[in-house]
Amino acid sequence: MKIVVCVKEINCEINPFDECALECALSFDGAEIHIVSMGRERAVDPIKRLSRLGNIKSHLLCDTAFAGSDTLATGYVLSEMIKKIAPDLVICGRQSIDGDTGQVGPAVSEYLNYSLITNVLEIYKTENGKIFTRTRVCDETADFPAVICVDRINTLRFPRIGQKPKDVEILSASDLGVDVKKCGLKGSPTQVVKSFQNEIGTRKCKFVTPDKLAGIIAEERKRESKQIEIKDFDKKLKNVWAVGKDVLAQANSIGENVTLFDIPDEKNINQSEKFISELEDKLKTDVCDAVLFPASFWGRKYAPILQVRLKTGLCADCTYLETDGNELFMYRPALGGDVTAKIKCTKKPALATVRVEAKTENDVIISVGKGAVDYIDDFKSYADKNGFGFGVSRPVVDTGKAPYDCQVGLTGKNVNPKIYVAAGISGAVQHTCAIEKAGVVIGINPDKNARIFSYCDYGIVCTAEEILNVLC
Repeated sequence: MKIVVCVKEINCEINPFDECALECALSFDGAEIHIVSMGRERAVDPIKRLSRLGNIKSHLLCDTAFAGSDTLATGYVLSEMIKKIAPDLVICGRQSIDGDTGQVGPAVSEYLNYSLITNVLEIYKTENGKIFTRTRVCDETADFPAVICVDRINTLRFPRIGQKPKDVEILSASDLGVDVKKCGLKGSPTQVVKSFQNEIGTRKCKFVTPDKLAGIIAEERKRESKQIEIKDFDKKLKNVWAVGKDVLAQANSIGENVTLFDIPDEKNINQSEKFISELEDKLKTDVCDAVLFPASFWGRKYAPILQVRLKTGLCADCTYLETDGNELFMYRPALGGDVTAKIKCTKKPALATVRVEAKTENDVIISVGKGAVDYIDDFKSYADKNGFGFGVSRPVVDTGKAPYDCQVGLTGKNVNPKIYVAAGISGAVQHTCAIEKAGVVIGINPDKNARIFSYCDYGIVCTAEEILNVLC
């Protein structure tokens, strides 16, 4: 079997999701593995280190013509290289930790016309030209050749002693024979208008003692929930399409004429593929300024496919939309959430996946971070006993102590309960950007200078053990 693994270098390290993809490839006995990466020359050394792990050939696509590529242009360049290799299977990490879009894998599959499975948790069998997987949604099977996008489901092995690194083949745009008009900024319909430090969601924190927590929760639960407001613009785009009711309010805020499409059953792959084909045909004949998808597993899989078919721009995980009546401006966290980018699309229709709040029956959520992970069972028991919801930060999911469904954050879910209690959470932007619409935020951390307190209404400076002694 011939396998291509797409990897991305970030700050001279390999994207951790892509390390998982490589480990999956190495689990296929006797496979011929090709690493394909697009980036700067500094990526040579980290890619070279990977070549020590087995029967691996490495290729770096490096050219100034590729600089500034969005996911559409990146998918095009990678797919042109993959066509030369002609693999049975392409494995990608679900997303990169700097961009977090999850668009490149689906885009590559569409350029190649390969089968696609995303959010893969397990590859449990290959048989008769098919691959069998378990995903975050359901079990999925695909025919070879296929592209699969894997989650952080394993740990990359260490090289054997004495295993020597192999040279990395560096290819330019002319070596690949690509159309440079489809690469870099020239081939990227999504463009960053400006970026700025992310300070959304900051609050004035009042520090209290641990014994006050239960009383604050009880008192705040009596208050009416804050209404989440979506700004309605005076000047609107003429025609906006909403794929799913979850993004209807955002569509109405920016669109004069809004058309709603119901999302098919996400477990029915044939229905979803038919729906996207019908939407594509309709967009080629009807006038539409923008199409909004939910930033769900389904939306993140199918919006990039539509992007490639229409050769238009797609902005992922938008937290805010605005318009001047002519253009749509999309705001999303970038660089792991430290920065907010304002993005526009130079072609119509503009496509966007929009983050929406997770629906919850709980008005209180107790969330545990890495600093309190040793006490996760105690916090979960306390939440269950009181009928509270339960959440965790990404580092806790990465340790395997909690399922992804519990993850709150940029790569998890947005939440807006009346009360959000963050225990042992440092307050990285990746997390705070997903709780900014909570009514009251209470932080618990032994470090008074922890970033989380800048995003809290109440702060409690103590350890997880100390707060549990008061609560339980």
